[in-house]
Amino acid sequence: MANVQKFLKKLFSDKRFIIMLVILVVLIIAAIIIYNIKYSPTNETMTVNDYYEVKDGEMAVIVDGELLKESDGAPNAIVRNETPYVRYDLISDAINDVYAYDSREHIVNYTTKEGTYSASVGSKGYTFKGQNTAANYSPVVEENGTGYIALQFVKDTCGMDYAFAKDPARCALYTPGVDRTTATISSDIEMRRFGGNRSKILNTAKKGDNVTVVENYGSWSQILTEDAILGCI
Repeated sequence: MANVQKFLKKLFSDKRFIIMLVILVVLIIAAIIIYNIKYSPTNETMTVNDYYEVKDGEMAVIVDGELLKESDGAPNAIVRNETPYVRYDLISDAINDVYAYDSREHIVNYTTKEGTYSASVGSKGYTFKGQNTAANYSPVVEENGTGYIALQFVKDTCGMDYAFAKDPARCALYTPGVDRTTATISSDIEMRRFGGNRSKILNTAKKGDNVTVVENYGSWSQILTEDAILGCI
């Protein structure tokens, strides 16, 4: 015991040992700090408004789990009189079929094997094989020479399902015939903007919520909620 005490006294009287010990402690503390910065979960949040960056009167569009980027031209989608509208060309691309918009006649046509659906700008309803169908919305509106088609009209004519939510305005389109993987959330869980604990918290998926699983990568999955919020859990 005396020898041990003598050794320790000698060791701690050695300045080189003290310097090395201090350096080691500093390195350990630095390693802990770096680890926490890199790997510990962040509590930082991001609002859905900041995520979608939707301008007043416009709407974010998600097609089969992919958030469409805004072009430099006309907005991808708009909301008028509480009704969501998407640019006719984007709808045609999404369903791999054509909604033909005539900017001179201000009319949209969608042709099927059974016949052609037609709607004029401002009309409350549409025609199909010569028969008029009334509606409480305008199937097509035009702004700055660009035609926008009501999502309800698209659902009625080609069967595309969609979800629409406000604050901010956003919609999720589900292409007919495209397989969807769905799941039910088993317990409340934070949704992050990207996969990883360092990504900001965007939303909370609640127990019992039904979601679409867009993509799986590693221990994270990207999901789309029923109210059109895209995030990772």
